[in-house]
Amino acid sequence: MSGVAAGAVRWRLEVFAAVGLQFCVLLAIQQIAGMTVLGWVLAVGYLVLLCVAVAAGHGRTEASIGPANLITLARALLVGGVIALVATTVPNDATPTQRLLTVVLAVVAVILDGVDGRVARWTRTSSAFGARFDIEIDSVLALALAIGLAWTLSPLALVIGLARYLYLAGARIWPWLNIPLPSRQSRKVIGLLGGIALIFAAAEVTSDPVAIGVLAVAAAAVVFSFGRDIVAQFRLTRPATR
Repeated sequence: MSGVAAGAVRWRLEVFAAVGLQFCVLLAIQQIAGMTVLGWVLAVGYLVLLCVAVAAGHGRTEASIGPANLITLARALLVGGVIALVATTVPNDATPTQRLLTVVLAVVAVILDGVDGRVARWTRTSSAFGARFDIEIDSVLALALAIGLAWTLSPLALVIGLARYLYLAGARIWPWLNIPLPSRQSRKVIGLLGGIALIFAAAEVTSDPVAIGVLAVAAAAVVFSFGRDIVAQFRLTRPATR
C-alpha cells in the first residue's frame, strides 16, 4: 500500500474511532445524568456534520489528521456532550449533575484549546484546515452554552454565542467583510474570555445579577472586537486619498 493510500486509510480510521468515542461519551452522559430524545438527536446530528466537515476539509489531502487536529477532534467530542446536555436541560431545570457535567466538559474543551495550537507548532503540522477547525469548535461550544444561558439566565449570552455567526452572515451580503486583517492578540484574548464568561455563568457559582454582569462585560468586549474589525475592513474599501 502506498504512503498516500495508507494515510487515507488512517484518517478514515481516526474519524471512525471518533464516532465510537462520541457515542461512548453520550452513553456515559445518559447513565450519569440522563438525556432526552432531543439531546440525542442534536448530538448525533452534530456528529454527522462534524464527520462531513472533517472529510470535506481534510479528506482531500488524503493524509492522517495529525496530532494537533486529533486534539481538536477530541475537543469536538466534548462539545458534542455539551450540546446533548444543553438540549436536554433547556426545556427544564438542569439537575446539579447535569450542570456539573456541562461545566466539566466545557472546561476541559477550553483547556485543550491551548494545547492543540502548541502541538501543531511543535510538530510543524500547522495548516489552514487545522486553524479553521479549531475556530469552528470554539464557536459551536460558545453557541451551545449561550443558548442554554439565554433560556435560564439572560439573552445577553447570545451576543457572545452568535457574534461570529452574524459576522459570517454579514460577509455573505457585504463581501468586504471577507477582507483579511492582521492577527491581533486582543482578538484571541477576548474570544477566550467570552468562553470563560459563559462557563462561569453556566456553573452557577454566584448570584444571577453577578453572572449577568459578567456576561454583559464579556458581550461588550465581543461587540467591541468585532466592531473594530468591521470598521477596519470598511476603511480598507475606501479609496486612498492624497
